[in-house]
Amino acid sequence: MVIRKRRVKRHENKRGYSVDGYDQSFVGITTLLGKTKDEESKAALHRWLKIPGNKDKTKQACERGSYAHRTLEQYGKGIPVNRGQAYAIFKGYVDPLVEWFDSNVTAVLAQEQAVFHPDGFAGTYDLLATLKEHGDQPVLCDYKTSQRSRLANAMLTHDYCLQLSAYCLCLEAYEKLKVERAMLVISVNGELETKYIGPGPMKAYQNAFMDRVLEYKQLYPNDLLPN
Repeated sequence: MVIRKRRVKRHENKRGYSVDGYDQSFVGITTLLGKTKDEESKAALHRWLKIPGNKDKTKQACERGSYAHRTLEQYGKGIPVNRGQAYAIFKGYVDPLVEWFDSNVTAVLAQEQAVFHPDGFAGTYDLLATLKEHGDQPVLCDYKTSQRSRLANAMLTHDYCLQLSAYCLCLEAYEKLKVERAMLVISVNGELETKYIGPGPMKAYQNAFMDRVLEYKQLYPNDLLPN
């Protein structure tokens, strides 16, 4: 059982966190990664958002992802999937995640927990669990939904792996729990993609993430100010 040592609360604008005992704001991990993408990636996203209809697609993707996360969190508590109207819309994204959960998860250690790191970043991970292939070792799992393959995009996959490695850094700093394994689980409308991160790659991703933290602090020194 994971026991939180401090209260970590997400800001209402969902772009940062506050932590009991700290005066500063903590930047969200996904926000940090977004703001430290290379300029070509930022420009490509800006161009994509200007295409008519794509902002609506982004909103729909957020709704789909939120529903899937809520459903998997409840399912992890032993609550059956509510097969109502929303399920009918998102069935193709939810069912593969539920099937993966049933086939792989042996014990749920924690879900949807907000964690932080003293270096100024925080985030909320989806699932900490033990999996059949990894014995009693804790594995940090993250759910994604998409209309097309994500693992085919090397740069996007890299940032996803950095995100998971950052959660593990937080767990070690915040919970004193060393987690060296992670699993990215992506539901692509009826299909499933997974990527496992073992101890060696995990350390490399953590080092790369801390480089992005340093870059963020240099680019946005005023973001980490007292609340």
